[in-house]
Amino acid sequence: MIGLVAVAAWTTMSYTAGIDAERSRWGDTRPVLIATTDVEAGTPLADATAVVDHPVAVVPERALDPSVLDPAAVARRHLPAGSTVTDADVGATSGPRTFLGDHEVAVTLTERIASGARPGDPVVVTTDGIVLAERATVVGVVDDRVIVAVDAAIAPMVAAAATGPAGVSLLLAP
Repeated sequence: MIGLVAVAAWTTMSYTAGIDAERSRWGDTRPVLIATTDVEAGTPLADATAVVDHPVAVVPERALDPSVLDPAAVARRHLPAGSTVTDADVGATSGPRTFLGDHEVAVTLTERIASGARPGDPVVVTTDGIVLAERATVVGVVDDRVIVAVDAAIAPMVAAAATGPAGVSLLLAP
């Protein structure tokens, strides 16, 4: 019996030493925010994330420093459980501005036929069979109006089409 206990102890110590050796091979670690569950766009991050130490070698370049997370921050887009939160995933406030990326502005439109798009959904903005914005994000829905984030360079064209006789249609993107 003592021999069995000794073998078990030796095996456990060897296994633990192996884990420590692997950990040290990765080098330095740094704290990152990890989504603890699937997080929908607009969800407060404070209760949906945890701080975890990851090897620097595997941390995404734009991983958010947990020490600078605003307590009111919300997810700008859907985050799968276990994903590392980056600065691009975080909006500082609630409402349409949450989802605006760099060089994007919000445009309010009325769809010809309701797409059912919700905040955070990626969409393609079209009019009369012409693609106006290959990449847009729904940032809000108010009554029958949809607010989309588009690149600032094409926003005037999208706004003009939204008020024109053909109107606009949103296609839900994958």
